[in-house]
Amino acid sequence: MTEKLQTSFNIENKPVLFGVQRAEFSRYPFKNMAVGQSFYLEGGFNTVSRVRAAASSYGKRNDMKFSIVRDGLGYRCGRIK
Repeated sequence: MTEKLQTSFNIENKPVLFGVQRAEFSRYPFKNMAVGQSFYLEGGFNTVSRVRAAASSYGKRNDMKFSIVRDGLGYRCGRIK
């Protein structure tokens, strides 16, 4: 499946805000996890790759560490620090 590239843009009179701004929405519950807690993932390699990247990024920004291990037919993502 190929993605269609955007070829036109709307110009708006809106200033750019400096600094990093993060959305409060997260697909995964990293914010609510305490050390020793985990959640179960179903899916294949692509799903695990996305969660691993998201956990790594979130962990670096918030001084946390996560681990993803095989659990039955799926995977388990847990907070380890």
